[in-house]
Amino acid sequence: MTATPEITTEMLRSIGACAEGMTFFAEHFPQARATFRAVAQACVDHGKPEYAVWLALYCPPGVRGATWGARLAVQRSAAERALLGVQCPAGVRGATWVARLAVQRSAADRARLGRHCPPGVRSATWEARLAAQDTAADRARLGRHCPPDVRDATWEARLAVQDTAADRALLGHLCPAGVRGATKRARAEARSAERF
Repeated sequence: MTATPEITTEMLRSIGACAEGMTFFAEHFPQARATFRAVAQACVDHGKPEYAVWLALYCPPGVRGATWGARLAVQRSAAERALLGVQCPAGVRGATWVARLAVQRSAADRARLGRHCPPGVRSATWEARLAAQDTAADRARLGRHCPPDVRDATWEARLAVQDTAADRALLGHLCPAGVRGATKRARAEARSAERF
């Protein structure tokens, strides 16, 4: 069995930690490695809870101690918990669609989660994302912005939630590359609808 990775100087640099954050890590962890929980606790204990919040958002999956529960525990507000639900990487233990949905505060937050939840999150299918949309406008935006590799988020499924010719034209322009069925011809036909 391979060792579970820890937070290291190299990992922090690779995920874009600021210079002050790098200095903080070096000062508190001279061995240049630690678990997620140790780093998050040091941030909180030394008056830098915002560093712990940032780390929860960007720490890659598989880092020792960086579970959904541990990441959620360092969030200071409902707004931060909602953002974590959207931005937490796929593959984090416990960060399922249901867990992410549970921390959303409003219909607008749930709609945003549907559009921006990373692909590969357990149970975050097209149908689940669509169910989180309250309005026709939300469903149309989901069609335009849902990641391309979400199961069942085909061109046809996306086109079906566009209510107007203008919505279909926007889909033709904005649909992400790599969506199954979103051929040049299909996109061109959708764009041509806005001329009528």
